[in-house]
Amino acid sequence: MSFDEFFWSQIQPIYAASIDPERLRRAKAMPWQFLWMFLAVLLTGALTWHFKNPEVGLMVFVGMLMLAEMLYLYDYPYSKEESMGFFVPMFTVLFCIGGFFFLYLSGNVGANLAGIGLLLGSIAITVMQNPTRAALTRPYESLKSEVIDLFLKQFFPGFQWVNTRSLEVSTLENMGIFETNFDEVNSGYAIEGPLGDSRVMIEQLELIQVTRSKNTTTRTTVFKGFLLSANADRNQQPVVAVRPHRGLGIIDAFITEGHRIEMEDPLFERHFDVMCTDEFAARRLLSPALMGKLTHFAECQPALSGIWFGHQTISAVKHDGPFFGGDYSVSAEVREELRAVQLNLDKMLEILIEIL
Repeated sequence: MSFDEFFWSQIQPIYAASIDPERLRRAKAMPWQFLWMFLAVLLTGALTWHFKNPEVGLMVFVGMLMLAEMLYLYDYPYSKEESMGFFVPMFTVLFCIGGFFFLYLSGNVGANLAGIGLLLGSIAITVMQNPTRAALTRPYESLKSEVIDLFLKQFFPGFQWVNTRSLEVSTLENMGIFETNFDEVNSGYAIEGPLGDSRVMIEQLELIQVTRSKNTTTRTTVFKGFLLSANADRNQQPVVAVRPHRGLGIIDAFITEGHRIEMEDPLFERHFDVMCTDEFAARRLLSPALMGKLTHFAECQPALSGIWFGHQTISAVKHDGPFFGGDYSVSAEVREELRAVQLNLDKMLEILIEIL
């Protein structure tokens, strides 16, 4: 069965049965209702400003704006399965109050701009409700879980959507398969299932380097992609790490647990450095045929970034594509995401098959 046949025969009927069309129509019309309320609030504030004084006009405008936003939020047609949550009205009110005080208590341009920004932020929070989420007749997580389970069952039998079990920062760093050091690990979604005689996990991963100065903290993403873990029968000793190519630099001069080994494949070495304490073990593992395949995968999308051969085989794959993280209340978005996920997973499983 092709992807399109699968989607229209199995996924689309789920959405047809999970969306209340009347509630969806009403939710989509709500922003227009808020626009008329906002124009009325703006006109009232302007008239009060003109005939009374600016302070009273500002107070009337912000007060009526806050009232209009609360009426909009609490009249939004959420079902009992979905709600806007506690923080949406809370931040809306806080932004309004903050905007009022910046505009009322300050006379400089910067504070006025900050006040206007906060008021615009409160409006944005108000109108950015999701109409399809509001129109659901079932819990959102239940819908998402059913769609992903059906997708995996159809195209990747035996795989399941699981809670991520990311390795510790220190463990990932010690593998030495990433381009630079990092301080934080953000995990996304993961799937787990059988591949031949092995059990594999494909986990979304983002590695962040934190730089702190006297007054600021900067977070920089140094890797975004996937970690492919396989519990293979092989227990490679000594460990062999295939990392992104960076040559023999000052960092390597202080590495005592591993050495960079020159391989006889110049195309391979354009992409990777091989680190191991035993040159013969590394050459025995990385045959010319395997190096050729790894070079090919490094030039594909998703792109192979590094491999760690030890008691597990763990590969890093660079990719910035979707992985079950989209809005699963909108069937059109789900269709595009699942199509991309299918292609990405096919390529990553191909990488694992060749490596194992």
